[in-house]
Amino acid sequence: MTILSTEKVTPEAAERDYGVIAHPESLRVDVDASLALRERKKRERGPVSWMIDRAVGGASSPMDLFVQATVKQASVTAGLYALIAYGVLILLGILNIVNFATASS
Repeated sequence: MTILSTEKVTPEAAERDYGVIAHPESLRVDVDASLALRERKKRERGPVSWMIDRAVGGASSPMDLFVQATVKQASVTAGLYALIAYGVLILLGILNIVNFATASS
């Protein structure tokens, strides 16, 4: 026996968004009716072609691969720039050209 919590979702929203049917008065979830509703919605919708396969060794779309490569390249580039900036900061501190810790030069 599962009871729907109306603090987070109304019975109407549960049916519309999640495919869960609950009796309005008792808020008890009707499991059989919910499964039937989900099957009906699945038949009406037809096959889903927009899902991305995230399984190990699964096929990825060209756009997915492009985004992954772009993010990887951007993070490597940002890390390299941060390392160069840190090196320059150390060098300037060693040479006593600028002391960033005390804001004096």
